[in-house]
Amino acid sequence: MGVENHRQKLVIFEGLSCSGKTSLVDSTASNNNCVCVVRSVPRDLQNPIPEYFMQNDEIKFAKTKDCSGTILMDRGYLSTLVFYTTMEEIRQDGSGFKVKGWVEKNIGKTIFKPDYYIFIDVPPEISRERAKINGRPFDERNLWMTHTDKMLFQYEQYLSTIEADVPLVRLDGTKPLVYLQEQLKIFLDKLHEER
Repeated sequence: MGVENHRQKLVIFEGLSCSGKTSLVDSTASNNNCVCVVRSVPRDLQNPIPEYFMQNDEIKFAKTKDCSGTILMDRGYLSTLVFYTTMEEIRQDGSGFKVKGWVEKNIGKTIFKPDYYIFIDVPPEISRERAKINGRPFDERNLWMTHTDKMLFQYEQYLSTIEADVPLVRLDGTKPLVYLQEQLKIFLDKLHEER
């Protein structure tokens, strides 16, 4: 994406559920002249098939096409890849293979590598604890809650292999939102200076 339009900087936020991604993106975008692209997925989705999430990702990336400046995206194709790779490992259903093929075929076309990843680090037990407090569903569909350790492992694998060429900024998601906002503002200010 950065190659296509040098005015754009795409920053994708990743991390476990309840790490603080959405709160940070929402609160930061409006205060820093950034375009915010969030993922709209129903929490009670009955059948989380890969095609639904792949299409959702492509729609999100399409929304960034005409944007200039800095774009903050709440989850990108990496989340979909992590989820379905984990699902394939658990259920042996081939969904991870399907999503990997989609990424390989569409990267640079309908989905794009970001200019930066912001990864919000929280331990799996904190993710699950926050989810319970917030009333997130814990069932066989929500691998973010039932297999948090495996999800984090897949993130680390992909960030160090297929996404190793994308600069990575890690933020400590156990810190208060105000602290994360300050750290992100420092990063965004530097990003804006680079232009």
